[in-house]
Amino acid sequence: MSITKPRSQPQWMASAVALSVSVVGSFGCAPAAAPNGTDAPGAEHHACATLKPASEQLLAGLVEQTGGTQASGERSVNPSMWLTAARTGWHEVDGVASRFGNPKTSQDLYGTALIANAPRQTRGARGARVYQDNVTRVAMIQTEFARGSGILVEHDLVVTNYHVVAGQPTLLVFFKPTDDRELRKEDAKRGKVVAVSTRKDLALVEFKDPDPWRTPARLGMMDSIEVGSNVYAIGHPESLFWSFTTGVVSQIRTNHHWTYDRFAYFKATFIQTQTPINPGNSGGPLFNRRGELIGINTWVAEGEGLNFAVAVDEIRELLDERPPPPPRQPRQLNTYELIGHGHPDTIEFDVDGDGLGDRWHHDLSGDEKVDLISVDMTYNGIPNVFIYDTSGNNEPDSYCIDENEDGVIDYVLLDLDGDGKTDKSVRC
Repeated sequence: MSITKPRSQPQWMASAVALSVSVVGSFGCAPAAAPNGTDAPGAEHHACATLKPASEQLLAGLVEQTGGTQASGERSVNPSMWLTAARTGWHEVDGVASRFGNPKTSQDLYGTALIANAPRQTRGARGARVYQDNVTRVAMIQTEFARGSGILVEHDLVVTNYHVVAGQPTLLVFFKPTDDRELRKEDAKRGKVVAVSTRKDLALVEFKDPDPWRTPARLGMMDSIEVGSNVYAIGHPESLFWSFTTGVVSQIRTNHHWTYDRFAYFKATFIQTQTPINPGNSGGPLFNRRGELIGINTWVAEGEGLNFAVAVDEIRELLDERPPPPPRQPRQLNTYELIGHGHPDTIEFDVDGDGLGDRWHHDLSGDEKVDLISVDMTYNGIPNVFIYDTSGNNEPDSYCIDENEDGVIDYVLLDLDGDGKTDKSVRC
């Protein structure tokens, strides 16, 4: 994502102003839904008539202002996984720039320190695109006795196999140099194991001094994995760093059992593939044709073409169950004028510390207070969850979701009774 100065008023702004009046009008009126979930049709109409178009207009404005790019629309995720983080963002507002008065300029706040994402390949075979898009995210993990592979899943967090890092108090994490030179000692980033699933042979390694431009891999969904579909691996077999191999899915094995010579009994859901892997590939990523992470290459059985990767749902479970990291203070990056009140109405924040915007506070009404929060849950610099408080009680009650990241709100989740849980999903 690159940051640009505000340009002349775009065509969408006039309609956005009208929409903001409509949306904000509900903030001081009755809730969109009556208590105990009654009048659900009224809530649905409100969501489709106001929240959906307002979210789409703001999304278009942010794309224009930041120069960000949206996904192709192929990707589909389960948005319910996003709501906990979205609600956390809402309740942090009071402590983080809850008002818009006298905001600093982006130059004052961040200077020229932003580093854009590495350029993506736009032509060539699908496999070549998968490699180019993901090779900068693949880690080489060096321990005292061995080396293995890993894949970046957060800005300072790599997932790998437990057997790669077990019993190793000191770890070094390397990423591929951008100039294709040989690795050097100074490229090493010190790491430590912060969470493990010994039964499923997975571990999370946190490392120091992450590169602000290096974005995490996207996690795919199990329903995107089909027998016979093409898959791709990147790893370091026999010290041949960042080697790329391809194959097909042979089968999906639920609750599969296996053992190693020096380790105990393991059990996890596995993807069986014909993708060649060797010592040094352990802990490395398996990608689908969209370049999404669907597994961690783990072991090879006796025989030809019998290779196994721990499935992506097991990775998600480890990420969800790890101890919570210490809270970060969101850092303000930029301000934008999107609605047309004559002063900045959108503040951009970096919450996870990777140097890129991932949360935006919006002042729709022009009263210099936050009316709406939008959140980027997929690390591409463009929001895909829009959080509203339509009842005016300082609690989020409506969530607009751009599920496939094509710029169109797919549905709205409603909390009709104010208990903090989603009661209804509305497709408009």
